[in-house]
Amino acid sequence: MVELDFMVMVLKSVFMIMFVRRVAFVIILSSFYGCSSLLDGFFGRASSQSTQNNNLEKIILIQVAGFADEHLPIAKFARSEVEARLALEKMDCIGKTWAFNNYKIRPTASESFLSQYIGSGDVKLDCQDFNKFPFWANYGRSGVLAGIFEFGHDPSETLKKIYSCSEEGNKFKDLTISWKMATGGEGSSFFSGSENVPLLAGIHYDKSCRKEGCISDFSENIKFIFDKFFSKPFSNIFIIRDFEYQSYLEKNDFLKAREHLLALDKIVDLLIKYQTQNPNVLILFAGSGAKPINFPLQGEAWKEYERKGKGLSLINQSLMGTVMAKGPQSNRFCGLYGDLDMAQRVIEKHNAGSIFNLF
Repeated sequence: MVELDFMVMVLKSVFMIMFVRRVAFVIILSSFYGCSSLLDGFFGRASSQSTQNNNLEKIILIQVAGFADEHLPIAKFARSEVEARLALEKMDCIGKTWAFNNYKIRPTASESFLSQYIGSGDVKLDCQDFNKFPFWANYGRSGVLAGIFEFGHDPSETLKKIYSCSEEGNKFKDLTISWKMATGGEGSSFFSGSENVPLLAGIHYDKSCRKEGCISDFSENIKFIFDKFFSKPFSNIFIIRDFEYQSYLEKNDFLKAREHLLALDKIVDLLIKYQTQNPNVLILFAGSGAKPINFPLQGEAWKEYERKGKGLSLINQSLMGTVMAKGPQSNRFCGLYGDLDMAQRVIEKHNAGSIFNLF
């Protein structure tokens, strides 16, 4: 019995020595290669260097009305190479958001978008909403400019309200430049693709738009405006608001919805390539007012959908939204949280090496 106890003590000592040596080895290596990747891997937490890098400078936020992560099969299975990954599959992490606010369990996409800006569930889509600071007003010591590009019909006309509400108390007006693919009235300011992109605070309308629609393409407009806006000093937040995808879903035009989602995925692919060359950029892709789709099971019913867009149906609006993130500090957007928590997660100060100490 004494010999057995002695053997147990010896084995415990050996294992302890092996463990200490392994930890010491990892710590020595981490001094050369960085703690986050090695230590996280050692203790079982998978994390890429891009998700932990805190040197965040610019944010691209894509807000898509009606989108839910379960819509991805629309785009995934529309291509001949199903094994090839969508750009949205290359995001670093995915989170789910509670959509409810102070007044509704199922707020509209417009209301959810606004909650994400101001970090509050007190949203009524009236002028009082704009008396609250948007997250870009608190980004850095003196705030930065946000550029908002919108296409599709927003029933709440949020962008118009930003500039029509009284200047007194309006925290959005001077820090926001907006471009909208819609007709503008007499005396409005206009943009025109690569020829003219105004960079003054205010709302600017697409010169090619008429009552029957716009001649210009939203993807091309995004490219031109994005390049121009990010060249302007202190222009660090670029927001894309898409209401067109939702309109196709509401019309049960699933072929158009598929085409549109594939076009959005191409935009995300271009932004990821840009982010690869500019690693201090965070990309966020958020779906609000999600419209879950009832897909056919398989076989002939699925083929009928692929050929004619038939056999699909929408069910009640989801109680949750989706956020996908790629780039520095993208790990903040994993998990489960509320729409109103988005703003705090954007501006939250984690270390002394971030953009927040540059202004």
